[in-house]
Amino acid sequence: MPREYQGVKQIPLHGESFRETFDRSEVKTRRRTQYFEMYGHRAIWHEGWKAVSYHPPGQDYAEDTWELYDLDSDFSEYHDLASDNPELLTELIDKWWFEAKKYDVFPLDDRNFAERAAEYSSPTSPRNRNLFRFYPGMERIPAGVTPLINNKSYRIDAAVEMTDADMGVILSHGDINGGYTFYIADNTLRYEYNHQGTRYFIYSDINVPAGSNILSVDFQKTGDLRGEVNLKVNNETVAVGEVASTARYIMAWQGLFIGRDALSPVSLSYPQGFDFTGTLKRVDYTIKDRTDGPIYEIID
Repeated sequence: MPREYQGVKQIPLHGESFRETFDRSEVKTRRRTQYFEMYGHRAIWHEGWKAVSYHPPGQDYAEDTWELYDLDSDFSEYHDLASDNPELLTELIDKWWFEAKKYDVFPLDDRNFAERAAEYSSPTSPRNRNLFRFYPGMERIPAGVTPLINNKSYRIDAAVEMTDADMGVILSHGDINGGYTFYIADNTLRYEYNHQGTRYFIYSDINVPAGSNILSVDFQKTGDLRGEVNLKVNNETVAVGEVASTARYIMAWQGLFIGRDALSPVSLSYPQGFDFTGTLKRVDYTIKDRTDGPIYEIID
């Protein structure tokens, strides 16, 4: 792995290869150390030993109590050996700080999910812009930085160049557990919304013309966690449908893809991936419940 990519310093690659286990099932792992951190709770495993601490929110990290377990003989972590091996415990704690710095864990944040979500919705958060522009060829956009459309009116406009034989996903946000997808199949514009297994289908029966087009999803909120979808081709409505139940907090962990549905599929109506075969120039999101903020461009 390169230490820098296009001028951006890269963090070290996590983990160890397990390729050799495919041919030799008895081979031992080459991994020697693994750190853990979540909401300020911390742990470190090193050569069979594990040190772990529960962190009360707001408490000084130096005051956290650490436990020590020999996983080779105590896989269920029943016997705390911290008092019997204080020097080993200190060594493992020091190793945790080393690994955390190496893999860019800092600063530690012990706030709960609701507190963090409130910050993500603050006026300074990039997610809280009213306009986003995405381009094809980019990698997955993680769920935590996707446009905040939950319980809002919004519009998606995709600029495309296509023939009447082109098809595929324009964008997909989410996964098999929930999300929405906007795509072309059988030369018609289609939108599906999956709310935890309840699926809504809005399909046009009008063919998308060949050439340059603006393909749109116009979602107008009609009540709490519900709305009406208008599918448009060059600003002309081609299909209308109701989505009676939408996600309140999070769409899904998988994130947003432009021009494909690459991993766990949002829809079961098309094959894996279903890459768009035409030319996708850009995809714009407009959060209509907000009117401030510049276009936020994400470019690969």
